[in-house]
This record gives sequence, C-alpha cells and structure tokens, in this order.
Amino acid sequence: MIRFFRKIRQQLLSDNKFRKYLFYAIGEIFLVVIGILLALQINTWNDKRIKKNEVKSYAQKLILDLGQDVLDVKWIRWQAEVAYLRLDSLVNYTRHLSIDDCKNLDLYILTYNARYRPYSWNRASHEEIKSTGILNYFNNDSLVNLLVKYEAFTKHMEVDYEEDFELIKEANKLRNKVVNMNYEREPKSNYYPLITAPYGFNVEIIDYQKKDFYLELQRQPIDFIDKNQKKLDDAINTYVELKYNFYLRSYNELPKLIHDAETIIKLLETSYLLEDIKQGKIKRYRSKELSELLINGKTIDEIIDIVKSDDINEQDYDISRNAINRFGYNLMNYEKNYEALKIFKLNTELYDGWFTYDAYGECLLKVDDTVKAIKAYNKSLELNPDNTNAKNILAKIK
Repeated sequence: MIRFFRKIRQQLLSDNKFRKYLFYAIGEIFLVVIGILLALQINTWNDKRIKKNEVKSYAQKLILDLGQDVLDVKWIRWQAEVAYLRLDSLVNYTRHLSIDDCKNLDLYILTYNARYRPYSWNRASHEEIKSTGILNYFNNDSLVNLLVKYEAFTKHMEVDYEEDFELIKEANKLRNKVVNMNYEREPKSNYYPLITAPYGFNVEIIDYQKKDFYLELQRQPIDFIDKNQKKLDDAINTYVELKYNFYLRSYNELPKLIHDAETIIKLLETSYLLEDIKQGKIKRYRSKELSELLINGKTIDEIIDIVKSDDINEQDYDISRNAINRFGYNLMNYEKNYEALKIFKLNTELYDGWFTYDAYGECLLKVDDTVKAIKAYNKSLELNPDNTNAKNILAKIK
C-alpha cells in the first residue's frame, strides 16, 4: 500500500503537477491522521469496555464481601443484644438486693458469656479496587463516598470492640472475686444458660429460672467465693458501663452498619448489574433471613412453599443452601426439632450436597429416627467420602 502511494507521488512529481501533488500529499496526511484518530478511538472504546467489565466484576465481589459482612454483623448484633439484656437483668436483679439476698447461680447466669465476638471484615475486594485504581471508574460519587464512610465506620467499630473487651476483662475479674463460676456441665445435657430465644428469633428475656438447665445447676452445692458487698458493687458498676456500650452497639451502631452495607449493595446492583440481573445471568442479593418469616407469623409449611416457588414477592429472603441450613439449625436451637426436620429435608431436595444430608441426619437423630439418620449419613458419605463427622456418628449408632 505504501509503495502504491509512493508511485502516485513520484508520477505527479515527474509530470510537474506540483499543485496536484500538494493536494494529494495533504490528503494523504489527512487520511493518516484520520486513521490514527480512529485507532485511538477504537482503543479507547476497547479500554472502556474492559474497564466496564472489570467494574462489573468488582461490583459482584464487593456485594459478596458486604453480604458476608452483613451476615457476620447480624450475628454479632444478636450477641451484643443478648449481652445487653443479661446485664440489664443483672442490674435490675441487684438494685434492691444485698449480697445476702442474691443467689450465686443467678449472678453466674446473668454474667455468663456477656460479650460479643470480634469483627472479621471482608475487605479483600475493597482493598483491591483501591490498589488497582478501579475505584476511579466507579462513576457514582454517592457510592464511592459510601464505600469510604463504610470502611471508616468498620475501623471505628474495631476501636469500640477493644474498649468493650478491656471492660469485659475488668468486669469479669471483679466478678470472679465474688461469684463462683465453677459449675459442672454434664456433656450429655448439652445445656447452654441462655436467657433469651436463640439467634434468628425475637430477642426477649425468658423465665430462665424454670428452665431445665437452671434446675440442674441449682442442685450443685456452689456458693459465693466471698460474700463481700463492696466487691460485688465494684463488679456491678463496671457491668453498668458495659451495659451501656452493649446497648449502643446492638441498637444504634451495628444496625447502622448493616443498613449502610445493604445500601451500598443496592447501589452496586442498580448502577452496574441491573441488566445482568434482569437477564438472569446473576442473582440479586437477598438480605433477609427465613427466620424473619417465622417471626412475622408464617408457618413452616408456608415458608417451605415460598422457598419452593421462589415467590417474587418474597425475593428479599435468602433461600440459598447455606441460608436454609442456617434456618434449620436456628429451629433446632429453639428446640423445634420437627419443624427443623422439614427444613433440612427441603434442603436435601433442593441442593444435593453432602453437608445438607449431614445436617438432615443430625436432626433425624434428634427426633430418634435412627434408621433414616443412617441413610442420611450414608448419603453424605457417598457424596463426600472424607466426611469424618458422618463416619464417627455411624460408628456410634450402628
């Protein structure tokens, strides 16, 4: 092609057609410039397409990380709320009673495990978009600002946790000078001195003094280490401060954190993933737990129908394999074993995984259906020959 144009230029020169040669040269330069501009434009379009795909990919990663944060924080919020209710009950219990009128067992239960676990943020994708510069291509200032504020808030919560942890250590140290915590726990009883409903249900104080675990512990001849009113008051005063912190975490800060994370998730979906969601290429994030349907008055059978139909009106509810399994265990923890059995069975029908059969087998044993439990554990082993839990349980029950 270059030789062809060169011949034309040489021919024009040899014919002394300088005017035509000049026009031709300008035209040739113009074509070259146009070609360069087109190449640059194509390259820009290609670069934008690549960046757009990268943004979509990172949007999905961010949603996964934020979704896991939400799950973790919901659990921590429940722990903090239970801890607050324990300490609130403790303060009310001791307000008008001297140490001579208190029971060691009540103080043991009301201060038992009054804490929440540390945070474990899923920051991998956020750190990656910052280090690679992809964050600059998220052309949504509101979203970027929310991401920055969310990260800052999680770091603030880490500082709060350190403060709470130091208070917990101090309060427990003071308590241990007065209250005898050396209760024997029978392995077979598998009790847990919980004074509220388990995770996934309305958190409210129950009449724990009528529960089997309380009556069992009451039979043990354990009394105060030191019936010292001053030492007890010092411990209670520290728990009062801790109670306020737990209230702040469970009713203000952690709900805000959950709301912020879910707001970011919705913005990511509407800004970058809406088309793929409409086309069914990816699934929309579902933020609500199935146990919320139970709290709202749905029966187990109605919940199962909702899960099976994947009702569009209930699409905010997480019906993944893990979510259904989690709901089943929540029911078991609430001693609703037959309801849990229906949920675990549903999970095996929807998701053919080894751990769905493992959980189903565990629940079958809870209701004394050993024959079906053996079948469930064998199926779990068939799907995962390395499932040591199934092997151990089968060895015990066969």
